[in-house]
Amino acid sequence: RTGGYYRLSTMMDHVERDHFQGKDPQAKIECCHLTCKSQGLILEHLEHFKGHVQIVHGIKLREPRFVRSTK
Repeated sequence: RTGGYYRLSTMMDHVERDHFQGKDPQAKIECCHLTCKSQGLILEHLEHFKGHVQIVHGIKLREPRFVRSTK
């Protein structure tokens, strides 16, 4: 998907539900942005991914206290 979201909370819900839910926060994670994906970018863990998304793509994701744990 390359379109935008009308509400920030909708985008964050999508990211948490479709990309983070049930995954180990210490596992490696791929950035699904088209440019990053074409370069094969793999980030070391969830916090590294969040920092990358904020710096490179200008998107600040929710703090961990707002993310529901699956454990």
